[in-house]
Amino acid sequence: MQGMGCPKRVAHSAEAQEPPTPRGPRRRARGSGGAYIPAYQPTPSLPQSQASTGVYIPPPVSNPSAQINQLNQSFPFNAGLGNNPTNRDAYIRYNLTR
Repeated sequence: MQGMGCPKRVAHSAEAQEPPTPRGPRRRARGSGGAYIPAYQPTPSLPQSQASTGVYIPPPVSNPSAQINQLNQSFPFNAGLGNNPTNRDAYIRYNLTR
């Protein structure tokens, strides 16, 4: 485009004489560093110590089938101990009649 020149800036000679107007305080950008002060949290009180639980004692079994099943499972651990027989059938017969 011929004939069109670049726009010229107006000389700031008049404005350069005047002092700049004071601006208000700048706001801090969000997330910029400031001192982090955590919220006050009181120390939790220690819970009361609970009494230790005793040895588990299973409830008595009144069903003979369930009792035989229980004796079958306990045979490997108790066979031959004390007066217990070492034969599985004899062990179940002995303990079932007790």
